[in-house]
Amino acid sequence: MGIVVFNKFYYLNMNFSLKKSIYLLIFSFFNFVFAQQTTLFRFNADYENGSALQNVYEHNVDISTRVDEIEELARGDEDSWGYSKRKTAYFSNESSYITSSEPVIQSVFGPHTISGEIFIKPFSSSGQILSWGETNQNNINIRLFDQGIILDHVINDSRYLLQIDYSFEMLEWHHINWYSKVFSDSISLGIYINGKFVDAQTFASEPNGFTIYNSPVIIGYNNLNQSFRGEIYAISVKNYFKENQYLTASIPYDGSAYFGIPNNHDYQVGSTTDNIDQRVFINQTDVNSAAFVPYQNDDFIPQGVTNTFEDDQINPLSEGMIYISLYHKPQTGQTGLKKSIVVEINPLDNYKVRRCFRLNGYLKTAHNGGIAFRNNKIYVSSIYRIEVYDIPVYEPASNKYVDLFTDSNNLFSVDCQSSFVTYFNDSLWVGEYRTSSEGNPYLLGYPLSTAGDVLNNQTPAVYRLPRRSQGVAWRIIEGQKYLYISQSNGGTNYGKIYRCLANGLSQGYEPIIDTTFNIPSGAEDLSFNQHGDLLTVSESGANYFHDSWSTFYPFYYSIPNSLINKINQNNLSSISNSKLLSNNSDLKVFPNPTNNSLTISYMLSDWKKWEGINKTLDLKIYNLLGELVYSESKVFKYQLTLSHSIDTSQFSSGSYFVTISQNGRLIMSKHFVNLK
Repeated sequence: MGIVVFNKFYYLNMNFSLKKSIYLLIFSFFNFVFAQQTTLFRFNADYENGSALQNVYEHNVDISTRVDEIEELARGDEDSWGYSKRKTAYFSNESSYITSSEPVIQSVFGPHTISGEIFIKPFSSSGQILSWGETNQNNINIRLFDQGIILDHVINDSRYLLQIDYSFEMLEWHHINWYSKVFSDSISLGIYINGKFVDAQTFASEPNGFTIYNSPVIIGYNNLNQSFRGEIYAISVKNYFKENQYLTASIPYDGSAYFGIPNNHDYQVGSTTDNIDQRVFINQTDVNSAAFVPYQNDDFIPQGVTNTFEDDQINPLSEGMIYISLYHKPQTGQTGLKKSIVVEINPLDNYKVRRCFRLNGYLKTAHNGGIAFRNNKIYVSSIYRIEVYDIPVYEPASNKYVDLFTDSNNLFSVDCQSSFVTYFNDSLWVGEYRTSSEGNPYLLGYPLSTAGDVLNNQTPAVYRLPRRSQGVAWRIIEGQKYLYISQSNGGTNYGKIYRCLANGLSQGYEPIIDTTFNIPSGAEDLSFNQHGDLLTVSESGANYFHDSWSTFYPFYYSIPNSLINKINQNNLSSISNSKLLSNNSDLKVFPNPTNNSLTISYMLSDWKKWEGINKTLDLKIYNLLGELVYSESKVFKYQLTLSHSIDTSQFSSGSYFVTISQNGRLIMSKHFVNLK
């Protein structure tokens, strides 16, 4: 195997010194042994060519700033809102193409995955999009044809082809995710388009041994097929496949980088940190389809969420818009540079941004922590104030970007910090956030007049809340009134939603919690839609938190009615304890690689979660053939961190997997290499 690798690189680099050839041999060996999940190639029209982020060769391609007409007000040169202007690559003729400056090399042994992401605006229904690999041995080709799209993978001289009928709308942007998963006896090809799974097919195959992909990646041209005509914003090739929540999330097409998808963050190709789409936190609580939060790449941070049907008197046949409030805060931490916004999202149009409102009132640059909806008005909360804005009637031909104005008659003082707000039963409920070191926060209920004014001259209803509350929403279930409370727990693995019976609320004591739901951290405001699903939005995908938070969940999403409103759940132990160990990152295996001894350590979640359950964990080690080579059980008492020292001197050289399970259910796994 090493000779084959050496000869391959020697042939490609005959002018290299022997020393460098040996280095490449070693690099290639470790490349397929460790198979680090990484981006192999990336083109982004916004990146400077020749930088650490991108190195390509362009031929007859015009890469320049192009602003769609609908984005002009926010991103144009005159009277602009100051949002980022983006470039695209324009492919105009048969000789237009972009190619990587050097061959893209991936060496693998046995099963592996190749996948990619594409943003295109086609002008023609046929054309080559991407090709990579040697012509006759190992290559991948993706192209449009008159009725759809073709994914073509040749591996070790065998060809596998997925042809999908799909009507691409010309002169419109499309987001394509594709994959080829090579198994020991089969290969699976699949495609997602615009956040929806389209089709997949599995083919029987011969066992694959050592495989090398070695050629430049070419965009837009293939001498065997018609060249691509249109615009390309970005293309990537990866050696892993992204989390399903990432693939199926709706794309807002907000005009910013990656159209709302924050998946690059300017990492160098080939680095071990650039696979941010694999950092998507897996929910412990089932959620409905998520959608990407818009304008995250313009340095906005989401806070409030509401929807048309928060108003219980709304016409049930009316359009059910979702509204998200965001304030501006770049990674420098400076606020007030841009006005806060409220984004109107249409669930009936694949959750695209319909309008973006810019606030011009008293709270125009404030940390707008919450938002409520009633009678076609939005109520924005911050710094002991509630500010009310009328939502203009939507006209199909109207601007996407709209300035909202109000006056002092629509500004109301309240008796708490007004960190968040919600509407329920003719009252506006205003709550506050307090840290763990502060006293318990309060929730105040102010009645509204028929005109929508906050009657702050009347004594509000007052209830205590838990510390670190981020949002609330009310719901009546089988005649009983419940309050739902969110906790972000920013930067940790998960946040919480607490459900409390109204008769368990009081002014003097914290609420009695009926049920706890574990969700990704970063959750902010809450709002129920017309289906009884509970909407929330996570701020963990914002640029500002990217480097400091371990959690990455750049979505707004809903918890289905069937789960969130189920009564008699016995505190949902199956949800609260469904992930007894927090994250695979809590499992440590070192040194890796090893040749003599191995230490395995892992951290348990909060001890209270383990009360009343089996306190035995099973540790097992398997080789690549699936054969069990080591096993032990660990009974623990009160320790939160467990460790094992294992003699690996008798293990053969190769790759192994450590698994941690409880009652036969896999909880965690980690890969390591033993080198003798």
